[in-house]
Amino acid sequence: MAEGYGTVVKQIISFGGGAKRHLLNQIKADITGRQIVTLKNPETASLGAAIIAGVGSGVFEDYQDACGSAVNIKKGITLMRKIPKYMKHYIKIQEHI
Repeated sequence: MAEGYGTVVKQIISFGGGAKRHLLNQIKADITGRQIVTLKNPETASLGAAIIAGVGSGVFEDYQDACGSAVNIKKGITLMRKIPKYMKHYIKIQEHI
């Protein structure tokens, strides 16, 4: 979808409850064909509020600076083998993305 607007998506950041499940992240990687990464800090709402406060109070110069300091990638999920029995279902899903 993003590629249709000229944006190159190399990885997808997964957060919240679903990010805790390796299998779900693996399925996301298989369906999207992108690396799925999770964050070291699982409290993303609190982290977002802290980033906004840090930029607003001048602790950080801008949001890029704040995110560079505060957002840390935990791990990446590599693409699984193309298992035929799953791929037929993934292809149907990809057609609707």
